Amino acid sequence: VLFIPLSYLAGNFLLFNFCQRIYMLNYSTVRRRWLGAIATGFFLVIIGSLYYLDLVAPLTRIFTNWMLLPVWVILILVGYKSAWNYPKQNEFIRKTIVQSLSFYEAIKSTKQENDQYIGQGLKMQKQLQVTKDNQIDRLEGNEYLNALLFSRYRQVFNKKIRALLVGFSIVVVGLTSLRIAGVSNYINEVDTLQLLPLLFLLMYFLSFGKQIVQMLFVNCDSSMLYYSFYRERSTILKGFTYR
Repeated sequence: VLFIPLSYLAGNFLLFNFCQRIYMLNYSTVRRRWLGAIATGFFLVIIGSLYYLDLVAPLTRIFTNWMLLPVWVILILVGYKSAWNYPKQNEFIRKTIVQSLSFYEAIKSTKQENDQYIGQGLKMQKQLQVTKDNQIDRLEGNEYLNALLFSRYRQVFNKKIRALLVGFSIVVVGLTSLRIAGVSNYINEVDTLQLLPLLFLLMYFLSFGKQIVQMLFVNCDSSMLYYSFYRERSTILKGFTYR
């Protein structure tokens, strides 16, 4: 069970490190797109080859072995430390801010709700609810701004979480019913191991990360980034950690 969250965190930290360094290369947009397409194609070829050669189940057994748990923990720590101690951290933050604001200024006047980068954030603006939350009054600065936004969009995310819980409950009830009915051969161990890698893709589609990032950028960051204190490295990292 620990394999899924540990490998997910390790993979995200290492991928962030890789993308961070690629992003800082002064490549043109066309060249970056070609690199992205090549990397994606290479990844899909590897995954397809593993399934074609029936190597998914054996490799999954190896990676889910409890003896490898320390390895995943080490990868998480290495990825986390590397992300936080990136030598060009300040340059990376400045470049990200400049490009984000330039992009936002170019499209905000049109209010493109179908835009892949801010569309969901613009739609969520209509669902904002101004509520009184005494728990956030003790906070200050960046933490107060973040807590205030999450408080005002709490109902939106609670609704999504309830939908996920309902879907998860249906799956659990269905599997439990099969067990009670004595049906136990509908999926074997090999099939289970082969399905395990697909859980990461499922976790990606079920994640609220993209919606949260867009909501925070549209409602807060796009305005606050004009102030110098909000662009400081410590402020940005504290806000990232809180979120």
